[in-house]
Amino acid sequence: MLCLFSKGAETETTLMDAYQIYVTAENGKTGSTAELVLNMKNRTAINTWRCTLVLPNGVEFREVSLLYDRIPDGYNPNLQTQRNNDGTISFICSGEETYSIAGGDGAVAVVTVFIDKTVVPKDYDVTIKGTSFIEPGGGMPSDPKERVWTWTIEKGVEDGTLTFDLGGAPGEYAPITEPVGEAIDAPEDPEWEGHKFLGWYPAIPDVMPQGGLTVTAQWEILKFNVFVDGDGVQVENSEPEWGGTVVIFVESFPDRVLEALFVNQLDVKDMMEGNTYTINNVQSDIYVKAIFKSTSETITITQDYTPFSSEYDLNFNDSDLKAYIASGFNKATNQAVLVRVTDVPAKTGVLLIGKVGETYTIPLGQTSSYYVNLFKPFVEEGWLNPYGDDGASVNFVFSVLNDEPGFYSILFNENIPDATPNGYRLPANSAYLQLPREFAEAAVKIGFIFEEDVIDGINNVDASKADGFIYNIAGQRIQKMQKGINIMNGKKILK
Repeated sequence: MLCLFSKGAETETTLMDAYQIYVTAENGKTGSTAELVLNMKNRTAINTWRCTLVLPNGVEFREVSLLYDRIPDGYNPNLQTQRNNDGTISFICSGEETYSIAGGDGAVAVVTVFIDKTVVPKDYDVTIKGTSFIEPGGGMPSDPKERVWTWTIEKGVEDGTLTFDLGGAPGEYAPITEPVGEAIDAPEDPEWEGHKFLGWYPAIPDVMPQGGLTVTAQWEILKFNVFVDGDGVQVENSEPEWGGTVVIFVESFPDRVLEALFVNQLDVKDMMEGNTYTINNVQSDIYVKAIFKSTSETITITQDYTPFSSEYDLNFNDSDLKAYIASGFNKATNQAVLVRVTDVPAKTGVLLIGKVGETYTIPLGQTSSYYVNLFKPFVEEGWLNPYGDDGASVNFVFSVLNDEPGFYSILFNENIPDATPNGYRLPANSAYLQLPREFAEAAVKIGFIFEEDVIDGINNVDASKADGFIYNIAGQRIQKMQKGINIMNGKKILK
């Protein structure tokens, strides 16, 4: 709306004939810029004009620019601006001697101002004073009056402020102030160690709302898991939160003891208090594995003779289960000499004899014994080749063929169920017989005899000199060895 109101008491004819400068403008709005148009009434052409603009309090001058509609082509007048000590603005526009603005009535310049948002909306006076002109011919008409016009200032767009509550997270976000309805440039998501950012509540709007807004960061504390590999471990707080505490309990067993407790691959056994280990300030998933060392070995006998080996030292002293090593070999009779032992070092191959169907518990021991033993251990399940690793020995596995127990060569695999030309698959914790190739390569079966003397160290029994009469188990003398148990020179021989 153009507002032009005169408070002077002149007639219309006088105004049309006068030289004057007056203001037109649309209603202003607080908190924004506005344009005041300077209009000139001049009866004849002029070369220079000047005036002083008086603005209401809270209205700030920004700039002024000429309008060229009334300026002849080719002329470039000079418009100067002066800020006066009393807050008024003076304008002086001049040009070449021949420069002129034709007589008439119309706009000559635009003044840009800013209306502070604290200005109270109402009608204000805008005054033009000190108006004077210079005509091309030297005439100097002027307007001695102060021209006061009424300018309406309305309530403009208010600013809104977006403030941020980080919801307990460290640090702070600076508030954002924008005019209501202006787009909001949302900040980057905040970060908080040990927490997951879920968003703002309420959500940050696209534009600034009336009255502003406070948004609060929403968080979820990180949670972790405790993974236990194997048995023997109980966990208190298996789903800890960030910074929480986890207590690990190690169970007690009658037949085994804790050897290592790994927490995230670190052995913490020596840091335990009793049977517990506490983890404070949890910051990741936790992986737990307890390693136990047995205090005994449990053995179940399923056949009359059982090849066996263990990864532990075993003590058979107080057990009815008997363990034998192969301490020698009689090439003449094609028999291995078996000697009973009670102190069995770890990874020692033995032949066990016990009651079929019985389960025996053999305590672990600590042995310093060493045996010359033709039985070889086979602790882990796998394939056994016909020959030893050095190629200088032949391997035999225990089997019962045609009711005859013995150790049979893998070379003659047609005699052994499940054997192949490449070897024989032995179960874990088993044993096999290994003999020098020069003595036994051609042997299909190796029998065995028992030496009943109990030993705890090295004892080689040489059965190659055994001779004399042969008796059966009933004590009857026989001419030659029969199938089963034979007695010669006081020793039992199994054929």
